[in-house]
Amino acid sequence: MSGTSASFEADQVHRDDRLAIIALLCGIGVAFQGRTAPIELSAGLGLALGGVLLAIRGGKPIQARNWMKAALVLVVFAVICGGALEVYEEWVAGQWFAEGTHHNHGTGGELRSLARTLGLLRVGALAGGLSFLLGAIVTRFTADDPPPTNPPPNDNPPAGK
Repeated sequence: MSGTSASFEADQVHRDDRLAIIALLCGIGVAFQGRTAPIELSAGLGLALGGVLLAIRGGKPIQARNWMKAALVLVVFAVICGGALEVYEEWVAGQWFAEGTHHNHGTGGELRSLARTLGLLRVGALAGGLSFLLGAIVTRFTADDPPPTNPPPNDNPPAGK
């Protein structure tokens, strides 16, 4: 094994460990932020459990690292956008109530649209968290070396018999 190959493998292990720790911390943060919404809580728990499984994987390289990074980004992005959307939704409702009762149906439609978008963001976060968990399970329980192959049976008897 050459020196550059060994340093590449060592760098790969460090990047894999960083991904595991970042996923664990982001999962804890998402679960805490979404403690009142079961879907966001589940997304955070899935992400955190995936980070734990990656942390105890041993020396195995992570399978499909880029897909797992994309799932991590999806969860964090969806939860941040969902939190901002909740604040905006409350602001719109507050403005609506502060103006008094009007026959303006545009605000009600806007609130329904915001609620549907928030639901889609939460489902996206859940899908990302569970796909990260699935990737971590696959990485944890797959062998890093191929299974041993048995030699084919010898159909030719020994020459002396």
